[in-house]
Amino acid sequence: MLLLESDRISLDTSSEISGTAHDRVIRGIFQQYIDNDSGFAAPTRKENVPRFLLNDIVRFWRTMCVDFAYKQREQQGKKWALRNIELRMSRRLIFVKGLLMCFKIYNTALSRDKIKQELRKFVSQKPLQFMVSVFEENDVPDNYIVDLLDAYDKYLGMLNDEQFRDHLKNLLMHKAYEDPKFEEARANSHKFQNTLNKIFIGEKNKVSEFTLKYGVF
Repeated sequence: MLLLESDRISLDTSSEISGTAHDRVIRGIFQQYIDNDSGFAAPTRKENVPRFLLNDIVRFWRTMCVDFAYKQREQQGKKWALRNIELRMSRRLIFVKGLLMCFKIYNTALSRDKIKQELRKFVSQKPLQFMVSVFEENDVPDNYIVDLLDAYDKYLGMLNDEQFRDHLKNLLMHKAYEDPKFEEARANSHKFQNTLNKIFIGEKNKVSEFTLKYGVF
């Protein structure tokens, strides 16, 4: 959560993060992940996959899913519809950023210090911006990127609509699938998910190669 969702608190408006408390904490976390990963001890460093970090990012995503189910029971279905859509969209985007952070290191043959430096740079970038930049660098078709941005823009528009947001917040779980507004938000999340499926699994590219090798098996 700290790596994927945190930001520094500072009165300084500059973009420089080096030396801040936030940067020192992030630096320490990545030092533990990279320096204790035996995969980086190999002389060739051919693949440079931060396996422990990738494992914890996947676990974090699964934890968010389990937490959703726990709150469903604990809160007796209250706010279920809103949290369901947030899990499908903003929470999923956070997970995607984490995967892509590990992907950016894949097959780079960088030194440990350089890997930690690069990962710290990735942390400072916003998830949507980071996702698009990685896809553009790896020749993901423009129409897929546009579909993702359209779906996410629509999602943000829904949440910024106070009436729409309150409607989802107050919608009970057993009534959600009969509700037009929830179904609209759900259909939009399917568009987001289906496009991610095409990029990470359906298409033959470097991202899908990484996903199949390290995200599945």
